[in-house]
Amino acid sequence: MTLEDAQKDVDRWIQANGGYFETSVNLARLLEEAGELAHDLLRSRGHLNPASGDQPREGSDEFGDVLFVLCVLANQNGVSLADSLKGSLKRFETRDKNRHPNS
Repeated sequence: MTLEDAQKDVDRWIQANGGYFETSVNLARLLEEAGELAHDLLRSRGHLNPASGDQPREGSDEFGDVLFVLCVLANQNGVSLADSLKGSLKRFETRDKNRHPNS
């Protein structure tokens, strides 16, 4: 699946299920999903012990949830995620190429 396909699939699902929430709501949803991803990764990598009552979750599900809501926001704002990523990669390849110690 390409990013373009993902954005189209997300749009089809959203349109079939009541339409888009306000952008600010979706931004909050993105932050919530990113927090859940951070929660799972921190615990699964041993950086934090599971809290009492924590149920183990599949971290890859959270990556998908983050990407889904990111597609929602991109769609709402007329942004191509593929083009956006290409621009980011170009910046990393030029501006940031010597920023990381293992480069």
